[in-house]
Amino acid sequence: MILQRSACIVQRCSQQLISKQGNRTSPSLCFEKSLLRLKYRLLCYSISTTSSSNSSDRLPTLDDDPDIFGSMSVGNAGIPVKDDIGVAASHELSKFAHSIYSPDEADDKLFKPDHRWNMDRLKRTVFNLLRDKKLKEALDTFTEVLQEGGFQFHQGNISFICNALIAECAKVGHVKMAFKLFNDMKKRGATIKPNWYTSLFNACANSPWDSEENLVRIDRLRANMAQKGIEPNRTHFHAMIKAYGRCGAIESAFAVVDDMRASDNLEIKISAETFNFLLQACISDRMKGFRHAVVTWEKMMIMKIKPNIYSYNLFLRAIRECSIQLPKNLKQLPSARRSDKNEDISTVSNKFPEILSPFPGKLKENIGIVEIISLEENNRLRVESQARFPLIQQRTNAELQALLNFPENRLAILGGLRAFTTQLEIHKIAPDLKTVTELVQIVSPTEITDIMMILEAHNLKPDIHFFNMVMKKYVRWNQKKNARETIGILGRYHLNPNIMTWGILALAADTWIDAVKLLKEMDVLGITPNEHIMGGFLVNACRAYDPRYIVHLLEEHVCRKLKPDEVFVDRIEKFQSDVHKAMLDVECGREVRPRRLEAIVQTEEFNEYWMKLKLRLKTWLKEVGGVTKQEIPWGKDYDERLQRLKAKKYDIE
Repeated sequence: MILQRSACIVQRCSQQLISKQGNRTSPSLCFEKSLLRLKYRLLCYSISTTSSSNSSDRLPTLDDDPDIFGSMSVGNAGIPVKDDIGVAASHELSKFAHSIYSPDEADDKLFKPDHRWNMDRLKRTVFNLLRDKKLKEALDTFTEVLQEGGFQFHQGNISFICNALIAECAKVGHVKMAFKLFNDMKKRGATIKPNWYTSLFNACANSPWDSEENLVRIDRLRANMAQKGIEPNRTHFHAMIKAYGRCGAIESAFAVVDDMRASDNLEIKISAETFNFLLQACISDRMKGFRHAVVTWEKMMIMKIKPNIYSYNLFLRAIRECSIQLPKNLKQLPSARRSDKNEDISTVSNKFPEILSPFPGKLKENIGIVEIISLEENNRLRVESQARFPLIQQRTNAELQALLNFPENRLAILGGLRAFTTQLEIHKIAPDLKTVTELVQIVSPTEITDIMMILEAHNLKPDIHFFNMVMKKYVRWNQKKNARETIGILGRYHLNPNIMTWGILALAADTWIDAVKLLKEMDVLGITPNEHIMGGFLVNACRAYDPRYIVHLLEEHVCRKLKPDEVFVDRIEKFQSDVHKAMLDVECGREVRPRRLEAIVQTEEFNEYWMKLKLRLKTWLKEVGGVTKQEIPWGKDYDERLQRLKAKKYDIE
């Protein structure tokens, strides 16, 4: 009887509200809506208590299940209590609730059940945002919900969500927020799990900010783990090596490996993955990383650890990106150039020669890796005899240092392409596309045909990035005709040139005629040149000291309505200053550098277009609409971080 009367009250209140809403000019509408909300809440409460009391006061019958304790959730016929109020009353309650709550009012958002937060909704919302790569929105949602409160927190779910957020912050290098969440969870009394430390080490490794600050964080994290009694596992050690290596502390990275060897945990074993992280640490040292990489590789061979394809790819990257700082007492080294393509350069033990080894003899297996890299000045580079290395020549230290600045020479002293492919065959490792792409960047142009044979032998399908590297190699070695002919090979592999391909071809356009042909081809294909392509044309024009070329480029910007960037304008200004200085040196009888510029500036054609260029530059910037400024990513955050770095305030508590 009470339920039927309640349903009638709900229907009557709903009709009154609808009639009031029809008259928007009523001044007491807000007050009446508030009163109806109060009636609605009291009504829901009375219905729930009445239903509960009716079901709880019922006497047990013979049909009841004796295994079920209590009768709060079961009615007379096994129907849930929530259905005892009747279908009509439940529909009226739902309609009444949506009519009195408005999404435009702040208090309605707070009290309406659909807008209330709970743990399941918070977890679902955060993980959906993380899945869509919206880390900032996920962090804002998590922080705001915790500050507002309004529901019972479950510590396990909060820790689970926070762990996912820290892992995502680590992937993008947002180290400040990762440590902030970590410190907040410690203040809440959450149980810190070992995988949290792994994420924090990865955050330091991927952070683009100050390395010194990140190194302090790494040391404090290790101290925190020791204080909590957490023994590092294999994943922790690898994360430490990666963090130390990418922050530039290469000796600390090698020291972590020595700690792994000294660990009593039988599950912690040094593997190829460990040496892969060490090779990453070597790559971080651009000045001496090549030497460290060779020593690391030799140590891996002594420990009889079989490298994988990732090890070879990282070693090739070390050859490409890192140089070597030679000892002061070095006097001779094998020549990096090969006079005959078919001539065999012998290798020493372990297949890779030890000419870069810091010890005159073999490395001992029990020696620490830190000791290996710290004795550089006390040992000479061992050189094989004339019989084994017929290309040995006497060179000074400065000549050798200049020689090893090129990756082709660094690969040559290790045996060249032939020795590298032999090593792959010995370890029964098939090269992948990344391996071949790395090889293209460190071999000489005459060996690119050998690279193509490796592709066919292993059934590798090259992508457009591979051919871009091939064309870039030809351009760098001033074989621009071969670079333009490489375009014809793309059709054999069903590939289309991308915008980077056209940018490399722009670097191969030595004259304005070549540039016009390339621009016409791009127009036929419907490709609009960007600032990088136009900048490639300008590089060749400035290198040739051709003001006519530059004048045509300025006109192309006006016709195509292209805005130049700051690099383009700065390069033109540098060209003007160099030419102006050369003209003054010629008038004063001084020596002109480069020497070919002296003859160029005295020609009549050059002076004609030089005057046209100076006149055109006066109005050109206004016609193209100014200069496009390049926005620096994280610029504002970087400035704030610099201020905090000066104050030496670190985030670890």
